[in-house]
Amino acid sequence: MTELNKYSKLITQDGSQPAAQAMLHAIGLDDEDLKKPMIGIASTGYEGNPCNMHLNDLAVHVKRGAQKAELTPLIFNTIGI
Repeated sequence: MTELNKYSKLITQDGSQPAAQAMLHAIGLDDEDLKKPMIGIASTGYEGNPCNMHLNDLAVHVKRGAQKAELTPLIFNTIGI
């Protein structure tokens, strides 16, 4: 089986990365979250564009699905036009 946290574990489980792990704990993640594969969910939504503002809500739904799949998701924003 493919190791899904091949890259994220370099930050989340390596003892030489305490500052990175502290930042992740500070945003509400616990030790169990850090053992799971981390994924980023991009959202181009923002409140200043009525065409894209619904995308933030969609990103939250995607995040919930990822959590149900035993992943640790984080939403990040990117440029929307």
